[in-house]
Amino acid sequence: MKIYVAAPLFNEGERSFNERIDKILREAGHETFLPQREGGCVADLPEFIEGMPKRKYLFQLDCAHMDWCDAVLFVFDGRVPDEGACFELGYCYAKGKRCIGYKTDARSFIDGFDNVMLHGAPETVLYSEEQLREYFEKLRENPDVRWEKSCGAVVYRKTDMGRQYLIEHMALGHASIPKGHIEGRETEAETAAREIWEETGLRVSIDESFRHVVRYSPFEGIMKDVIFFVAEAAEGNMINQESEVSSLEWMGKEEALRTLTYDTDKETLELADQFLDR
Repeated sequence: MKIYVAAPLFNEGERSFNERIDKILREAGHETFLPQREGGCVADLPEFIEGMPKRKYLFQLDCAHMDWCDAVLFVFDGRVPDEGACFELGYCYAKGKRCIGYKTDARSFIDGFDNVMLHGAPETVLYSEEQLREYFEKLRENPDVRWEKSCGAVVYRKTDMGRQYLIEHMALGHASIPKGHIEGRETEAETAAREIWEETGLRVSIDESFRHVVRYSPFEGIMKDVIFFVAEAAEGNMINQESEVSSLEWMGKEEALRTLTYDTDKETLELADQFLDR
């Protein structure tokens, strides 16, 4: 894919940051347009370039490459996002380009949130170099889809009757393993632990040495990876998240396999059980 990097470029730190982003995108197999490299910073340029005032030259150069690109990577960082980058995001959105956000800055403009018009344009917002690299590597594999990611775990406890697994009876009618979407700068394991606590009220110990990935398409044009770990439940009272989970139940392996609705969940639990038997 051809990626336009929309970001502030007016000091050494910003330009160095942009170069690091550009390197990640290129290593993931994409072409890039980096305004500081291709055009330069307006303050450092001669007054006329190719017979045009430098500001007009840069504007036309950048617009031509926004037309050229398949997607724009918009950097949210700063006390407020850069005005020029905001224009570039809006231009690309209006042209039907794919828009992807990147934010490593803890500051937000309004009560912990970014401007709704800026946050509404990107298909996703990435919060770390690891997320950035992973997302654009997936785009190289399949550039026509939007990628999503959830994380969860096969939760178990040890009892006098043997190992038991936690099964969620969901409000929508199916039986499942705890999981949910990554939020902000969370790691995969942090997401899994948070989702389990929110859905069940249990604190757990995540074992990242078991990591199973289920990939599927929930809707046309979307691909989703679900990352599963194993997690041992600590002491505590189970409280189901009523908006999503109607009830919770501990079961032995065979009963759990009969109860789970989806084959992918059954496979995940079977693999987790084999891992714990080692």
